[in-house]
Amino acid sequence: MDLARAVRTIALEQAACAAPPQEEEDNGWSAFSAGAMVEIQGIRARPGLNGQHGRVIQFVPGKDRYRVEMLSKEVVSVRKLNIRPVCGVPQSSQEIKVGAKDRGNCCFRRGDFSKAVEEFSVALLHDAGDHVIFSNRSGAYARLGQFLSLIHI
Repeated sequence: MDLARAVRTIALEQAACAAPPQEEEDNGWSAFSAGAMVEIQGIRARPGLNGQHGRVIQFVPGKDRYRVEMLSKEVVSVRKLNIRPVCGVPQSSQEIKVGAKDRGNCCFRRGDFSKAVEEFSVALLHDAGDHVIFSNRSGAYARLGQFLSLIHI
């Protein structure tokens, strides 16, 4: 994933709020990039989520879903048709990194090492020079027995 395409700038978010929502802006930024504020809509399995706001963490290509951190700190996985962009200041790359690192640490503590690897990988997209996150992800890989992945950068 290209970090430049993963993080929205405040100027782009403000421009998106001033104009009607578009599928893809002219500059290639999606209204659903990491850090963008969205509203959940049309979920039948969990109707209580409808109308709630959260921030996009990442797009998961293999599942065709967006991971969204709700304001309650719960992380949900939703299809694109179940979210719509809303105006708001997007999170900075640093805020996204810290959130992903914190979620990764929580996953590690409760023994969900696969999810911890995923969260630490999201954090590394926003700061590839943070040796602590590399170390944490390596620990999660080790707990999974994926020793060759330990050297993955």
